[in-house]
Amino acid sequence: MSNGDTDRQDGGMLVRIIVMLLSLAALADRAATYPAPVRCVVLWLLRRAEIVTRLFVIGLAADCGFRANVAAPVLSRGRDGPADAAALADAFAILAEVLNELLPYVDAMPEFAAQAACRLSRRLASAVTQALTPRAVSAVPFLDTS
Repeated sequence: MSNGDTDRQDGGMLVRIIVMLLSLAALADRAATYPAPVRCVVLWLLRRAEIVTRLFVIGLAADCGFRANVAAPVLSRGRDGPADAAALADAFAILAEVLNELLPYVDAMPEFAAQAACRLSRRLASAVTQALTPRAVSAVPFLDTS
């Protein structure tokens, strides 16, 4: 495989990430119409994905020599309402736009794309590990079936 093919693959990977972010934005937008129990679970998952994605975009911007000033979405604690779903949808759309603006710089430096993908994988694994710590798992109520 030539170096040009590798560059196109790296750029294609980032375009797929942008498409995924827009899909998550659409899911968050649709979650506003879901019943409360379903919306709660969907927003719980999307919040974690947004955090990892925000860190990924900020790290990628830093690798390209920029400072991405992407703030966390303002969510109401423990409410999981339609407004929270809309805030997450906006956050994913903004992150996709920032990544789209960084795309020409990353394409010019393909080694950053590979490093960013490795970093995203490590952060996703770390987020899952933190979500499943004994303290977090012990907070989940279990039904006594005895």
